[in-house]
Amino acid sequence: MNQTTAKKKAYEGNIRVGYLRELLNKANNTGVCKINPSLPRAKAIEMFLAGLEGRDDNDTPNTTMIGRRDRITLNVFGMTVKNILAEFG
Repeated sequence: MNQTTAKKKAYEGNIRVGYLRELLNKANNTGVCKINPSLPRAKAIEMFLAGLEGRDDNDTPNTTMIGRRDRITLNVFGMTVKNILAEFG
């Protein structure tokens, strides 16, 4: 999935944690990341799974917040969702 589509889906905020885990567990872990070419995909998968640790699979956390200038922007979890979808979606 490209960055624009991943960002749009992250703003929608209806992504389950279990779906993200499934993407990460099924992902090919060879090669380098599209998001950060200096990072191997295996390490990125490990980092993303650590970020999802402790969350319920049926949970759909909020992905947006009110940022500077009173605009809606992605929060930390929203950025994680965007990056997982862009890399492995």
